[in-house]
Amino acid sequence: MRTFLTVLTCLILFATPVMAGDWEDAVAAFKAGDYQKAFRLNESLAEQGDASAQFNLGWIYHKGLGVTEDDAKAVHWFLKAAEQGFYAAQYNLGRKYQNGEGVPKDDAQAFYWYSKAAEQGFASAQYNVAVYYDRGEGAPQDDAQAFYWYSKAAEQGISQAQANLGLLYAQGKGIPEDLAKGYAWSSIAAAQENKQAKRNKSVIEKHMTPAQIANSQELAFKYWEKYVVPFQEEDAVAAPLEARNVAAAKAAFQAGNYDKAFLLLRRLAEHGHLWAQVTLGSMYDEGKGVPEDVEKSIYWITKGIENTAWQDAFDADKAGEYRKAFRLYEPLAEKGDSDGQYRLGWMYATGEGVPKDYTKAVYWYRKAAKQGDALAQLMLGYAYAGSQGVAKDDTKAVYWFGKAAEQGISQAQSNLGIMYANGIGVLEDYVQAYAWWSIAATRGDKSAKNNKGIIEGRMTPAQVAEAQKLSSEYWETYVVPFQ
Repeated sequence: MRTFLTVLTCLILFATPVMAGDWEDAVAAFKAGDYQKAFRLNESLAEQGDASAQFNLGWIYHKGLGVTEDDAKAVHWFLKAAEQGFYAAQYNLGRKYQNGEGVPKDDAQAFYWYSKAAEQGFASAQYNVAVYYDRGEGAPQDDAQAFYWYSKAAEQGISQAQANLGLLYAQGKGIPEDLAKGYAWSSIAAAQENKQAKRNKSVIEKHMTPAQIANSQELAFKYWEKYVVPFQEEDAVAAPLEARNVAAAKAAFQAGNYDKAFLLLRRLAEHGHLWAQVTLGSMYDEGKGVPEDVEKSIYWITKGIENTAWQDAFDADKAGEYRKAFRLYEPLAEKGDSDGQYRLGWMYATGEGVPKDYTKAVYWYRKAAKQGDALAQLMLGYAYAGSQGVAKDDTKAVYWFGKAAEQGISQAQSNLGIMYANGIGVLEDYVQAYAWWSIAATRGDKSAKNNKGIIEGRMTPAQVAEAQKLSSEYWETYVVPFQ
């Protein structure tokens, strides 16, 4: 099903303004939640013709931040910025015309403005242009143009574009039929939980031989590396061991989502992760999500057996032979192994096997945290909150607690509740505090349970209802995948 992307692009706080001083004041006001001041400063700049401020003013009216929500005025300012070539404004103006918000609904105008943004390389706009060509609404029906713009969006990580592109290849619409590419694009979209792509992939593979499927899976892995990984979290680093991908791979494998498990395991296995190598070998041995392949099964299981360095370090660590463990972890950490980096950080922080050195602990925690290691992110949050080995910085503490919380670490979720409740490093927000404490409490955190009870007494019934809804969303997103 070809559906449009529906999220508007939000406030831009980094474009070059007419007057740097006023702009910096506007940014500071917005970050502080002083929307009325932010509005006044943006309005002044917007009236001077600054496209960034015009866009921001449109967004402020769209969201009703410090002013009464007004779609017509939002359109007015989006149009001013769009006419100056501001791609985000062009995209948002397209959304307004598509939905009839502040202007009469007009698919032709929506298509026009989406096209302007798409031509500047904006992926969401490229996808919506493709949908218009695909459906023949607001633009002539044109399979070739639909294929072109789906390709552009798919190559920038839009999973629905990847799903639609897979279908076009399978059907031979706008491009000669190519089941291998149809399978590969559908596979990476399916791995991103796209239900349509999962269904399409299962249909496509019925028309392919096991050898063709195996080749298509190799192609899917290449697509995954090129068109998915670079568009994941901005601070995600392609690395030998990514803790968040290990957790995601385990969750996918246990849930039977072998499309996703294969792509994540393949990446981890090639970077030397022991569990991934053995598990990938077992998938080939049992034909789980891949055609049975004895040769590949033996290859990956053998790789895992040969990969004993980390196991030796872990065994020494577990036995309390900390000096030996440190010597074994150190070369692994220096090669980029995030688990080894985390353990070095812990050893420096606790004095296990080496003299205590919080500065070195932070150094190694940071290395692992940037690769997505959730426990390292938690410890880095503690370091910034308690000024251990690094200058106290509550904003960074919130950032790293947030990263760990989003990977299911209950301590980090509880800590985020504290930060939001007290306005430490972040604007005070009882709804957020309640939501984070709620999921931590459900997982057995007694302090989170007590804190949730206290803060609930300070909230209105509407706030509690909003927080409960948010906590349910957080549970599904930040707990269930990591159980």
